[in-house]
Amino acid sequence: MPKRPNTRAHLLQQRASYAVVDVTTLPMPDGGLHRCSLPERLQPGLTFTGAAVECQYHDAGWGLAADIAITVLSDKQVAWTNKAVAEASHHRAHGDYALGEQAASLLTDPVSPPRDTSNGYEYGNGRHRLCALLAAGVARVPIVYDL
Repeated sequence: MPKRPNTRAHLLQQRASYAVVDVTTLPMPDGGLHRCSLPERLQPGLTFTGAAVECQYHDAGWGLAADIAITVLSDKQVAWTNKAVAEASHHRAHGDYALGEQAASLLTDPVSPPRDTSNGYEYGNGRHRLCALLAAGVARVPIVYDL
């Protein structure tokens, strides 16, 4: 039985508001991540060291999901709607539904780091996925800055 679509997904931001950034340049979020011990094992420079992490968000597929999301973001033939982005992500995932959902989530429910970190590193969205992206060694990811 296929999974239901992400009910947390919201309207897409304007395509121009997304930036593709190096994951290691993003600040680690303040505070602990519920049921995830990875942030405590990140070394300076955001390098992951240690054993496997017991967290539902951690998955080696995030690297490919980020690549798919970047491709969908740059493909001007994809209509900029939740449905079109989800369909394009699933198509590029070649039948891997979970991978398609991961990729689509990076656009329909984007990681939103703070633009100004002078008041801390509170993310508007995507703290767990950022942690998972770091653990998977992902190089680049599309984001929308939290205003």
